[in-house]
Amino acid sequence: MTEPDPITQLVQRQYELYPYPDLDPNEMPRGTTITSDLYFVTQLLWAGRKKRNELRVLDAGCGTGAPSVQAAMSAPGAKVIGIDFSETSLDRSRTRAARLGVGNVEYLHLPIQRVGELGVTFDYIVSSGVLHHLPDPVDGLTALREVLAPDGVMSIMLYGAHGRVGIYMLQRAMRLLGDAEKPIEWHVDLARRLFHSTPPWFPTYPPAYGFELKPGNDGGIVDLLLHVQDRPFTVDGVFDFAEAGGMRFHSWLMPWEYEAERYVRDAQLLEMLPRMPARDRYAIAELLHGALNKHSFFLVKPEFEPPNVALENGRWRGLKAMLTNFLMWWDPIRKPAEGKTIVPCAVSEVGQLALELNNWQSAFMNAVSQRKGTLGQIAELSEVKRHMPSGPRQQREAAVEGFLRELLRFRGIALIEEGRELDD
Repeated sequence: MTEPDPITQLVQRQYELYPYPDLDPNEMPRGTTITSDLYFVTQLLWAGRKKRNELRVLDAGCGTGAPSVQAAMSAPGAKVIGIDFSETSLDRSRTRAARLGVGNVEYLHLPIQRVGELGVTFDYIVSSGVLHHLPDPVDGLTALREVLAPDGVMSIMLYGAHGRVGIYMLQRAMRLLGDAEKPIEWHVDLARRLFHSTPPWFPTYPPAYGFELKPGNDGGIVDLLLHVQDRPFTVDGVFDFAEAGGMRFHSWLMPWEYEAERYVRDAQLLEMLPRMPARDRYAIAELLHGALNKHSFFLVKPEFEPPNVALENGRWRGLKAMLTNFLMWWDPIRKPAEGKTIVPCAVSEVGQLALELNNWQSAFMNAVSQRKGTLGQIAELSEVKRHMPSGPRQQREAAVEGFLRELLRFRGIALIEEGRELDD
């Protein structure tokens, strides 16, 4: 076994001294990543083809373990493995799992590049905020590809180049201000002071780094401003990264962030966008957004066959659906006098989004939540039809199809293939 390169050794030492995320191992933090909710991702990615309690899951670079524990808790029958090269982080992961009584997760001291030594293939691989810290991120992706099942899916998060411009400016400033003779605690304190000394026009978005800047969270400030290996990606970089690693881009975790139409108001420009390749539209969205500090997305192998959940030509009628926790269905804002319900988006990188439902749409989604049959059967329910505007059947069906597309944009529902059942 060869010794890791000098940069990898420095990164490993960083996480041994300052495990990240720096969370209390005795409890499960709120707001854990949604990609670790196996009930949600199983429906979203396989549309009823797989059952969450039969999944083999890998958290590659699991850190202090909150997402892997969440994954295990959301699917008690699944087998979850977390790997990391920091024993300090793994000890916290094991403590958290033990304190919460989670027995279907195992933690192993192993770098991503050697994941093949496990001798296991996985249905679902999560690697969040890790690959961009490797000397060669593509090497890490290639290693993960080798242990991914042919119909498996990877969930990846990489830092975004444009939204983190200010962070890299501060990292450079810290390298200029740093003193090799001073202890790390001195550098941590200096990094906090530097961040809070920036002028109002400085290109950072403080709410996005609230956790890292929390008093006492030294691991967070080290990860943010004192990291020795940190390389960001643009949209084009994400696609090039996937291709170089032998993978195919599947979708963004939050598609609405990458819709150029959200940021363009000029009519002539709006006419140009549909004629452009999807990759170019995504790149324009990133450039116009300006504050995307991370890219979260799914990758699949080239041979992966996506579920058949097409909506066109009335095909939606044979599908089933489930609500997801991307939208706050549990806490809607009702406005009876206006005949509308506002459902906030629970997950968004920057800014608050919400979906506005009219009466028939609210009734439709209530029936979905109660699992009252296929989408076609739900559309024919009296409590739904009586709220729909009068008009030809074709017009009503077009309205339902359009509404379903809007829900899919917000990840508010997951569709289930015709003939398959919801995962209970």
